[in-house]
Amino acid sequence: MMRTAKCLGVLLAVLLAAEGVADVVMHMKLPRRTYMCYEPVVAEVSLRNTSGQVLIFGAEPEFRGYMEIELTDPAGRPMPGSGKRFELKSMMLRSGVDHRIRVGLSDKVNITKCGTYRVRLIIGHPMLRHEYAGNICQFEVSSGRTFWQRRFGVPKISGNDEIGAPPPLRDYTLKTLRDGAEVYYYLLVEDEENIYAMKRIGMAVGRRQLTCEIDMLNRLHVLLAVQPKLFQHQIFDWQGRRELNKLYKTTNSVPLLYRDGATGDVKVLGGEAATLGVDYTEDRLLPDEPSMGDSPDRPAAAAPAPGKSVAPGGAAKPEKPAAPDKPAAPGAAARPEKPVPPTAAPAAGAAREQTPRF
Repeated sequence: MMRTAKCLGVLLAVLLAAEGVADVVMHMKLPRRTYMCYEPVVAEVSLRNTSGQVLIFGAEPEFRGYMEIELTDPAGRPMPGSGKRFELKSMMLRSGVDHRIRVGLSDKVNITKCGTYRVRLIIGHPMLRHEYAGNICQFEVSSGRTFWQRRFGVPKISGNDEIGAPPPLRDYTLKTLRDGAEVYYYLLVEDEENIYAMKRIGMAVGRRQLTCEIDMLNRLHVLLAVQPKLFQHQIFDWQGRRELNKLYKTTNSVPLLYRDGATGDVKVLGGEAATLGVDYTEDRLLPDEPSMGDSPDRPAAAAPAPGKSVAPGGAAKPEKPAAPDKPAAPGAAARPEKPVPPTAAPAAGAAREQTPRF
């Protein structure tokens, strides 16, 4: 009798364990722990379908899968935006195959307020028995430290500009942000009401300081060290668009940024132009990351900065009703109790290095 009861107990445990196996294993990774306020936060997500069937994500009701963003503070309290859902489209998860996507978290929820955030993604699909939650990642949003700022007038380049009217004024603002042992440089282009661009332009190397000048066209020139004997010269216009990215190496002299006071021209003196593959390789440089303000015609701020208003075109899209909740899987990660959230409008994603972006 005792032996029979023991066998039944083992069988029940095996059945419960089998029921608790997730149909989708999801792992999220953030490339950094600290982000500048208004900097895009993009998560790298790996998905493995263990359901034994192909999962297709599309617009039809039977294929309408989704992800939900769970956003909390370090104590686990929900923060504004937690519960936002977005649809996954044009994606297929084959059984047993790893699939990687990039999810723009800052495109879906407002995380411009400085502070510490904890985020977790939850995936659902009509063909899955339950919703499945991934791991929790923690990151910080900071305003950084301003070390240089200069006001300038936006040049008149259109014949439609009113003759005699004063040019609109903007500021070039340079900030630093510490992320662990690294210190990064950021450029902001802003005025009293809007932020037009925010870009990560480099990182501190040793004790060498970044230098900058404004030329006769009110473009910003930046010279910074990227390696002990390698310097990067960048030129940005009044929209924050980078017009030049050139590297110089130290020879008998060190490259320096020089402004001619008589003409307003700015150029690099000393050193000589570096050659890709000879003097440096691209993997030693700071990679380009998603940045804010690539549109030349409208401000880039998606939410009001302190004392600034929402930029035109930054209004939120209408929200759709929430997808029906499903019961949590036994053994799956627990979710805190909260009301059924609204569904955000699906965002179109663009491919980056063969990795879909949602």
